[in-house]
Amino acid sequence: QKFPYGLYKVETLVSFIIGALILWAGIAILQDGYHKLFYVVHFERFPVLPVSVSAISIIMAYFIARKEKTVGESINSQSLMANASESFLDIYTSIVVLIGILLAYAKIPYIEGTIIILISLLILKIGFENIWTSLLVLVDANLDPKLQSEIEKKINQIYGVKGVSEVKIRQSGPNKMVECKIQTSPTLPLY
Repeated sequence: QKFPYGLYKVETLVSFIIGALILWAGIAILQDGYHKLFYVVHFERFPVLPVSVSAISIIMAYFIARKEKTVGESINSQSLMANASESFLDIYTSIVVLIGILLAYAKIPYIEGTIIILISLLILKIGFENIWTSLLVLVDANLDPKLQSEIEKKINQIYGVKGVSEVKIRQSGPNKMVECKIQTSPTLPLY
């Protein structure tokens, strides 16, 4: 009774928080990349354990991200798709770590820091996109004008409808709620 439209907006709020965390991670990675432009770790022997852990992390993150994205798209879950974005970022981060370890072993400076900075810019972009989309949904922006046109067209095809106006679509979690005004003849039954 207290939430007649359901709690679907909570999912959008969670997506906003995930976007903010992605943005925070992007800033931290950007700082790390800047630091690594000027500081290179040198290894005496080939770093088998760090390379193995990075490779396993890349493989696991790939399968997790793919599954999250598939399920998120199939149930239209914004928070699950945001989570998939974060899992794909884990892949990129692990790749950068792996490349950095190998470059440090090869004693090649600047490359690792540059790659980390480029990846952090991608992470920042994804974080901003998640935040922006979540904000638009939270303030009930119409994110699907094509659907609005289709609804107007379908309603106008119904017998007795003389016109339709003020079609409003609100995204609420995986659902879309539609409100509109329909003009008919006053002598027609409502059915």
